[in-house]
Amino acid sequence: MQISSDSFKKTGLLHEQSLIGGEWRESATGHRISVSNPATGSVIGSVPDMSFEETNQAIAAADKAQKGWAKRTAAERADPPPVKWSAPIVRKRRIKYGYQATQTGRDCHEAPAS
Repeated sequence: MQISSDSFKKTGLLHEQSLIGGEWRESATGHRISVSNPATGSVIGSVPDMSFEETNQAIAAADKAQKGWAKRTAAERADPPPVKWSAPIVRKRRIKYGYQATQTGRDCHEAPAS
């Protein structure tokens, strides 16, 4: 099962921005990189073409977040994400697996039923 990017966008789970320091951001230049389905070659979305500086900002933000994450115990890290964030993903996981199949160009018969 493959799914169109338009269908996936309607779920609210697809973001075509970069997540840096907890904020969804575009590149400063506005340039984008197309993402295509390797099986069909069709464009399924795009992502910001971040500059060297923006990439370093993302790395610094990830490094800062990792330090806090590393201080948590294994039990704390194993806790599920907050329901507010995870519920839409759980409800729409069939769509998520379909979109992953589209990104990788493979069929997705193994996707769990929902």
